[in-house]
Amino acid sequence: MDAKLAFVVSGWGVLFPLERYKLAQAEGKLDLVKSHDTFFRDEATQVEATPALAIERGEKVYLPPALVFQGTKDQYTTVDLAERLAADYRGAGGSMDLLLLEGERHTFVNEHPFAPNSVKAVEAVKAFIKKHGAGRQQAAR
Repeated sequence: MDAKLAFVVSGWGVLFPLERYKLAQAEGKLDLVKSHDTFFRDEATQVEATPALAIERGEKVYLPPALVFQGTKDQYTTVDLAERLAADYRGAGGSMDLLLLEGERHTFVNEHPFAPNSVKAVEAVKAFIKKHGAGRQQAAR
């Protein structure tokens, strides 16, 4: 059985955990700091768990087709970091669609699900899943 992912979809994901951790600390977001401490345990693990850094270290990783979307005003992942991940992913032979939605903040789809950019993000996710998920699902039947 092949347990590899058919695709990855990340909406405002934790693309660079240590960067988000440092921002949370600086802003006094203790709930977010605690979540990082619980999940990752330490900063070294946060670095180890960063997809772009794994690629930059030359680790051999499986790169399924990926869609990453976020707002350009996301307070936890900058546009530069999202673009860095996309460039690294593509440079390592992966396929990544990067959708940056102008003016949107972290979790914008949850906060305003019917706003134009939220609708655009959801439609992009649906199209991506249809493109990358349908064939694999049918082949398994």
